[in-house]
Amino acid sequence: MIIDEIIEIIENSRTENILGRKLNNLYDEFRSGRDSNDILKLLTHSNDSLVWHGCSICCEVIVENSKNRNTLINELYNILKKSKSSKNRERAFSALYGFYMDVKDIGGFNKICNEFSEDDLNEIGSFAKNFLKDSNFKRH
Repeated sequence: MIIDEIIEIIENSRTENILGRKLNNLYDEFRSGRDSNDILKLLTHSNDSLVWHGCSICCEVIVENSKNRNTLINELYNILKKSKSSKNRERAFSALYGFYMDVKDIGGFNKICNEFSEDDLNEIGSFAKNFLKDSNFKRH
């Protein structure tokens, strides 16, 4: 269902403004508690655009259920590690940051940053290095 919803929004929005409003309305459903399993369907899809929307929704929501949150974190990590799409990797990294910070798990995000601090994508590598530097500074 979520796949069809996003495709319908993309195909039937005449302007960027309309597209943005419709996507924001859909994202609002997730902000209001729509089933996070729908996000997982996007994250695991073979279409890069749909994966990007899944990552973007993850950047916008707080998932209270720890099992569901961990499932999404695992899939975002897989995208970050394996995706050939730089846009999806960047969005997955941003979403991971949000998920870890929502539960104040700086150590968990430090592990991600340690792994990706030398990433070829500057947006990931630079942020990871700076985060590690800042979080180490705050501990001393």
